[in-house]
Amino acid sequence: MENNTQEKIQDQQFDFVFYTILFLYCFLFVFKYFEETMFELAGGSGCFGILGCDIGFFGYDGVVHFFGGLVEAVGIVWIIHKYPQYNIFKKTFFKSALIVVGLVSLITILWESQEYIADFFEGSTLHSFVYLGAPAQSGLSDTMGDIILGFLGSVMGVGIIGYIDKQIFSRIHTREEELSGK
Repeated sequence: MENNTQEKIQDQQFDFVFYTILFLYCFLFVFKYFEETMFELAGGSGCFGILGCDIGFFGYDGVVHFFGGLVEAVGIVWIIHKYPQYNIFKKTFFKSALIVVGLVSLITILWESQEYIADFFEGSTLHSFVYLGAPAQSGLSDTMGDIILGFLGSVMGVGIIGYIDKQIFSRIHTREEELSGK
């Protein structure tokens, strides 16, 4: 009984962390993409004036990609935790962490590929509101920075998951076995 109560507390902690990180990421996203409206009265771009934004390795773009990797990592584990019948993890934390980081890296690479393809066929797309006429991919440093920061965010996400509950992956396997009747 006590073990079941502890698992429920850990589940609630995990839910809280996931929703908190998701909220923070949404706030960053809204701040970035609606900055022109939010700071119009202040006489300029709030993102550039306050945070030193740029399109490249550092700045606001880097923060968004780092938090994106973190949200994706925690989100993947959260979804599998909620729906254990779709389990893709191993029982050990390290192997499962590698799977999560690999999936987030794949998502990041696919996102950057989509930005490149959109630029190639359509011209400026994603960052055109910042630099009119500029392509979304300003160069190799932007792409590599986005991929590296997404990777580092996923490592941080896995670290947070491990800090909260190192046994989460074995519990997912137990729940999967219970659901399948093994």
